[in-house]
Formats: sequence, C-alpha cells, structure tokens
Amino acid sequence: LIIDTKEELIICTDANEFSSKIKLFQQTFEVLKKSEIKINVVLFGDEKLIKQISGKLGMKIKKTNINSKFFIIDRKKILFYISKNQDEDSAIWLNSEFFAQAFASLFEKAVKI
Repeated sequence: LIIDTKEELIICTDANEFSSKIKLFQQTFEVLKKSEIKINVVLFGDEKLIKQISGKLGMKIKKTNINSKFFIIDRKKILFYISKNQDEDSAIWLNSEFFAQAFASLFEKAVKI
C-alpha cells in the first residue's frame, strides 16, 4: 500500500505503535525519499518518543492530540482504521480522490502541516 505512493504520503497514528514498526517504516521511507515523494507523519503520544522517532528517521514529525490511525496515499486513496483493538485491526479502504483530497485538506488545517 505505502510503497505504491507516487507523490505524497500522509500518516497519522499512535507513536507507540509507529515505534514498534519503525524498521519497516524506515526501509519504506528510504525508498520513497529516493523517489522524491513527500512524506508527512503526524503522531499521537509522548513528545519524547516522537522526537526519538524523528531522529531515527531523519525527518520532521509533528505531534497531534488526534488519536486516530489512517494513511492517505496521493490524495486519492485512504485507509481508515475503525477500531483500536491491539490484537486485531479493522479498517476501511476508500479509493476516492474526492474524499481523500477533502479529508487531507481538513486534516492539514487541523494539525497545520
């Protein structure tokens, strides 16, 4: 999903969860950066952990008070997680450029990306 990004990737999730998968994200982000893809990561959680993640990835990461999990790919596709169950994720995948663009714009205004 993320590796298919052509222009822009927006990620909003929990800092602890992101940190537990940092090696996977690190490898993927390296590939995306080489392709000059814009990556915006916004995390909910402990500010010290967010700074550590930012340092490991070598990129700016914003902190947010929005406790949600979603990925927006090229403002055309969006993956919403609809539950916070640690054992099993439930998500909705939308392939709607109209909705993804609108949601990305609202999110950017809310967190001032």
